[in-house]
Amino acid sequence: MSSDWALRVEGLSKRYRIGERNYHRSLREQLLAGLRRLWPWRAAPREPSAGALSGSLAAEEGRQLECRCDLQTGPSARLEPQPAAFARLNHRGDFWALRDVSFEIPRGEMVGFIGRNGAGKSTLLKVLTRITEPTAGRAEIRGRVGSLLEVGTGFHPELTGRENVFLNGAILGMRREEIRSKFDEIVEFAGVAPFIDTPVKRYSSGMAVRLAFAVAAHLDAEILLVDEVLAVGDAEFERKCLRKMNTVARDGRTVLLVSHNLTAVQRLCRRVIWLDQGQIKVDGPCLPVVRSYIEACKQREHLRPLIKPGSPYRSIDCRVNGAPLGRTVALLGDEPLRVTVVCESAEPTRRPRLDLAFYRSDGLKVFACATDRTLDADEGQRSRRWEFDLCFERLDLAPAEYYFDLGVRSDFQGEYDILWNRVCELTATTAVPAIAADAVLLPPVRASARAA
Repeated sequence: MSSDWALRVEGLSKRYRIGERNYHRSLREQLLAGLRRLWPWRAAPREPSAGALSGSLAAEEGRQLECRCDLQTGPSARLEPQPAAFARLNHRGDFWALRDVSFEIPRGEMVGFIGRNGAGKSTLLKVLTRITEPTAGRAEIRGRVGSLLEVGTGFHPELTGRENVFLNGAILGMRREEIRSKFDEIVEFAGVAPFIDTPVKRYSSGMAVRLAFAVAAHLDAEILLVDEVLAVGDAEFERKCLRKMNTVARDGRTVLLVSHNLTAVQRLCRRVIWLDQGQIKVDGPCLPVVRSYIEACKQREHLRPLIKPGSPYRSIDCRVNGAPLGRTVALLGDEPLRVTVVCESAEPTRRPRLDLAFYRSDGLKVFACATDRTLDADEGQRSRRWEFDLCFERLDLAPAEYYFDLGVRSDFQGEYDILWNRVCELTATTAVPAIAADAVLLPPVRASARAA
């Protein structure tokens, strides 16, 4: 392991106990509870009344997760393992949000954390920021830590934007002098200068979120923990956030980024840790890990096409790169994409037309094509079975989420006989320079340079 590390985690685990609640008891209640644990007893069983039964059902519905922590932490920012923590289990069952997580992050590195909901990503950051105590394990942190876990924490609707900047900054750990020196930058970044002295309750939700992120983004921390705060505001503000995170990375700060936005992770991080069911499944370079994660996503329900009433086609099949519909496909920008469509009819028909429209996830149409422009002229041939193959040798896509629609029609000007909406979701995973971060296509270019 490298000696120049900023954060080191060894065997970190976090257990939640299901089916119990934490109550604020008085001293008398605490003493009685201790006596009951020393001398357990059971009351004689009795038939429950209707009221008691309804109360028990309500309690059952109101079950919460209780956090049972068996470690004590001190000012040294170390968490030492306690084996007995694993032995104290009860009949109600335990849920391990984290289980034996270990990794080391060098100083100045930006690392992305990906995984499904409930994989333990947010829990890990909460443990590292001491919001939640771990059940077992050890973590060492070198440097001042800033966290962007929940945008807007500390915002008061009755206070003005100016007052909330100081309040929110103080909650995040910034000194008053530090906030005052960065105030103009924060307001300019958020784009709310004309309304800075207006109560936040008069702001739109987007304005409030932008101001909250602007405060958090100007933290001067050596280690920054970021949890799903890049997906705020509109597309323009998202690009501004990405540029800010790039600046943070260039300044040599250590960043842990938790996000479901794989495009942002690819743009910002060279290393990615994939968490699954509270454990590290893969830890490695960004592109291979992201591709493995996408391929491991569960199949969606098989997509059924919309068939026009009276359409002659009854039996149809559609595949993307040889796989049935309903999968999320990981695709390098320069890799081929092959779409195969088969349609059958009871009676012979003339060759129909296949249309494809390709979109970015925000609805921007990237391109479209139709087979009547790529195939030879129809000479009147008829068949009960038609098979189409669309093969794109390379798409040269910038990193983003994409999807496409497909349609088959016999009347080139009429309605579609068969229509697939959002046939397949694709994630392009191509490493690009910063200047191409907002691009859609990355066409191949031949370049040369010579001294003139």
